[in-house]
Amino acid sequence: MVDKARVYQRLQTVEGSDSPFAREFLRRMRREDADREDGAVALVDQALNALPDQQDRQVLSLWLNGIQLQEIAIHLDISAEAARKRWGRIKDTLRSVLTCNPAD
Repeated sequence: MVDKARVYQRLQTVEGSDSPFAREFLRRMRREDADREDGAVALVDQALNALPDQQDRQVLSLWLNGIQLQEIAIHLDISAEAARKRWGRIKDTLRSVLTCNPAD
């Protein structure tokens, strides 16, 4: 289940190396919401469905809900390095999804 308000808040407060990704995702969510009532939720669903691995979907879901990568690693019983590598691959995949399906 996607808590749209929480996801919006998360994307607005991301800093550091993830901020360009977060800004683009937030921009697309706003655009999708402007186009249709459930647009942002549909975009998050599309992002989750673009990830073939269940653990990747869990990482994205947890991250969108404000959980830091170190905590995600603990939650999934993986190393912090494995979580960072997964997160890098997830962002690469989702950049492709956002680029291939532009809302503009």
